[in-house]
Amino acid sequence: QLSNSLDDLGGTNSDWSWWDDSYDFVQDGNQEYIDGNLYAEAFTPLGVDLVAFADVEGGIVHQAWYVGDDELAVPEGLLETARPDGIFADFSTDTQATPGGVVEADGSVFLVTTRAIIRSDFSEQPVGVLLMARAVDADFVTGLAALTGLDVQLTPCSTSDCDTQSNGPSIEKTANTVTAASVVSAADGGAALHLQVDAPRAIYKQSIDGIRSVMMAVIAVGVVAVLLTIAGLQRLVVGPLEELGATVAAVGRTNDPSLRANVDRQDEIGCLAADLNLMLVRLERSQNELLNAKAQIEGASAAKSNFLSRVSHEVRTPLNGVLAYAQLLQLDDLDPDSAESVGQIVAAARHITRLMDDFLDIARIEAGAIPLTMEMVDPTAIASEVIALTQPVAAEHGARVIMASAEPQAAIADSLRLRQVLLNLVSNAIKYGGTGHPVEIFTMRRGDRSFIIVKDRGPGIPADQLHRLFVPFDRLDADQGSKLGTGLGLSVTKQLVELMNGSIEVVSEPGTGTAFLVSLPEAQVSESNLVSGG
Repeated sequence: QLSNSLDDLGGTNSDWSWWDDSYDFVQDGNQEYIDGNLYAEAFTPLGVDLVAFADVEGGIVHQAWYVGDDELAVPEGLLETARPDGIFADFSTDTQATPGGVVEADGSVFLVTTRAIIRSDFSEQPVGVLLMARAVDADFVTGLAALTGLDVQLTPCSTSDCDTQSNGPSIEKTANTVTAASVVSAADGGAALHLQVDAPRAIYKQSIDGIRSVMMAVIAVGVVAVLLTIAGLQRLVVGPLEELGATVAAVGRTNDPSLRANVDRQDEIGCLAADLNLMLVRLERSQNELLNAKAQIEGASAAKSNFLSRVSHEVRTPLNGVLAYAQLLQLDDLDPDSAESVGQIVAAARHITRLMDDFLDIARIEAGAIPLTMEMVDPTAIASEVIALTQPVAAEHGARVIMASAEPQAAIADSLRLRQVLLNLVSNAIKYGGTGHPVEIFTMRRGDRSFIIVKDRGPGIPADQLHRLFVPFDRLDADQGSKLGTGLGLSVTKQLVELMNGSIEVVSEPGTGTAFLVSLPEAQVSESNLVSGG
């Protein structure tokens, strides 16, 4: 539950730290942002008790600890975690991380998360750190006890002897209760909280009493009493437990949380049945909420895809006109400056056209409306067509595309979409592979898989950036250069390959080059049945 609370804090922190208004506030500290956003009612319903904004120098732009109607100062021990060199302030490798943990400060214990304050489109560097915390106080413990149905006690180690728990959790049993105790570690490795949970042993006590009675009955009346006792246990314990087990099994079998256990007794088994019904009520409510949320998300996704499709079509019509007129102008005898300007118009129009194509592909893929004709294709033949199509572009970059190795093979794929995948990969290899270096294509088969490899000899990609290659609109550091692009090509490529029941991997070494490996299901057919895609 402590971990879930930290996750909830992290989610709330993410919403605020990626807000452009928060980014601007850290830079100018405007009072209007404080008055309009930073007040108790905005945070306490979300389980946030403390908020602090720190700039990159460690200065505190704003802080507040919401206690009832009062705003107190955030303990210095918490502020230090968000300042430079703090345990939760390192975002050098991942600006989207949400570090956090348990922190003890000024005799109190808090759940703490931090997040780098950045633009919502990640276009600028972080300007500071947003800290959000929740106090582990009496209200928190009460809520935890109500959620688990157990007697829970959480005591700060500053006021409790935690040394006895240093060797791990302990369990103590008495005739009536079971007590489990442990220590919750703080983020700095020290002891923060002493946790103790007490659970009654009513059923155990009842069983001991029953066994004692049975033993006395055996001594007194022999075998007849034993049989009567077994019958009584079957009616009072085993039968009701079997009914509860049948209810649980029915819920698991039908996935229907609206089923209920029969509650017709007031003892522990009756309480167990009532608790089971309460759990099913909550499960049913959660299931309904998830279904409603899923429907809303699917509706929003469909609306977004429809919007992208409409916008792409609306932009394409006037853009085609611009491109046509610009190409007609290129046919005229223009002076060098005018020819260069018209060339830039044509290049920009083609770039936007490719962008619209990527938008349409993403919209179709997300809507599940992209048509695929899965058939037997010859990857080598399709790769040869792509080589022919991309040679003019390669020549402009002082490069060439070659078939380095080809093995006879057949794959199951959509020939049009496979050609699109290879065009994207080869075009990227030409663009980023460096002037004068060849782009190599290999086709091979291993086991029941068909492989197509596109390899360049460019500068390569650092290992810590490889996971970002297929993220839409993320061009790594290419936005800082002069090469045009949208950051959508590889994302579309990956989704198309997966729609064709394939996979794509990337291997790169800085200074050596990059290789993309496309794997598709192999088909065992004769050459006469292959589709080249032409």
